[in-house]
Amino acid sequence: MIQEQKAEKTGSELEVKNAIIRILCNLAEYRNDMSGDHVARSERILSFLMEEMIDRKVYRDILDTWDITVFLQASHLYDVGKAIIRDIILMKPTALTREEFEEMKKHTIYGEKIIDKIWQIAGDNIFLTHAKIMCGTHHEKWDGTGYPRGLAGPKIPLQGRIMCIVDVYDALITEKAYKKAFSPEEAAQIIKAGNGVYFDPALTDLFLAAARRFHA
Repeated sequence: MIQEQKAEKTGSELEVKNAIIRILCNLAEYRNDMSGDHVARSERILSFLMEEMIDRKVYRDILDTWDITVFLQASHLYDVGKAIIRDIILMKPTALTREEFEEMKKHTIYGEKIIDKIWQIAGDNIFLTHAKIMCGTHHEKWDGTGYPRGLAGPKIPLQGRIMCIVDVYDALITEKAYKKAFSPEEAAQIIKAGNGVYFDPALTDLFLAAARRFHA
């Protein structure tokens, strides 16, 4: 009975923590996502991708060392750095200027700094490790043309390679103030075109399979 009560309490606390994380992340996303569902969409697509990776044993040596539940929870924070971006840039209804885009790119570094602040209070743990890596690397591209550090290929941590493709796809299928949403078919073609250029070749086909499940 005591063990059951402890398990029930732990499960309840986990649900509360997840809810708080979602709300905090959405506070930033509501400012530049017309639906405010970016975090939930990204997590759902990501969960399908992780299932595809596990089923097909892609990067199994790395995934075997991860707690996938913790990784999915940490993914909620990957765009948290946008909370520091000025409204005039984050909510701009037209395309950004070069200078504004340079400022927007800093959300990756801001995200890392936010996680570092949490680290100082909570201490190092795998949840925060995943979160910081995703904050800092989800805009790195396979060919080295991404930001903030211009990492390329396997030098990009797997967390960043995974979140990169999820983030791009979600941006494509989401309506913004300055653009209409692409259809799933159009978005899939764009992802295919980025295979081996922007995205890890080992992940692209798996991701497209995950995306079909997302829209099923």
